[in-house]
Amino acid sequence: MRIFITVLLLSLVSFSYAQDSIQTDQKNPIDAQFESIINESNNYQDYKVVKKVRLNELQRNTENHINGLNEEIQNLENNINSQKASIDSLEEDLTNTQNELAKVNEEKGSISFLGIPLEKGTYNGIVWSIIALLVVGLGFFIMQFKNSNSQTQVAKQNLKIAEDELEELRRKALEKEQKLGRMLQDERNKLTRIKQS
Repeated sequence: MRIFITVLLLSLVSFSYAQDSIQTDQKNPIDAQFESIINESNNYQDYKVVKKVRLNELQRNTENHINGLNEEIQNLENNINSQKASIDSLEEDLTNTQNELAKVNEEKGSISFLGIPLEKGTYNGIVWSIIALLVVGLGFFIMQFKNSNSQTQVAKQNLKIAEDELEELRRKALEKEQKLGRMLQDERNKLTRIKQS
């Protein structure tokens, strides 16, 4: 914004000096004085007779006008040099501002990760890689859990079956033992009856 205002002011100053020089050319007193001398001078054959006072006055006015123009030229050159210095200063400010902007954009485009400055794209790649690894690891552990869980369920079922079979065998063995015990008792009872009879 500051640069825009400065360029605008420089343009207005240059434009106003251009207008002043155009107006100065239009209001040139020397031309008017020459016209006046030519019109007021007397004719002698093909010559014009001019009063010396008028020529001296024209000479003084011409010198004054030339001095004024030289002074105006000097002022304009000083102004040009001043404007050139301002432009150089503004260009230096612009370069510094562009450098600072580039630095800010660079800092804006990078992130410090574990004390290491990284570009955002690299940082995003690292973060998404870590997330992907965690998701893969989670999937692996879920599959291992399901596999272990299914094996555990099978083992529990097998254990239940084995326990049921063992219980059945115990029950049958107990029944058989009781049956054999009764048969043995019956045989003892028979034997005792036979001995008593």
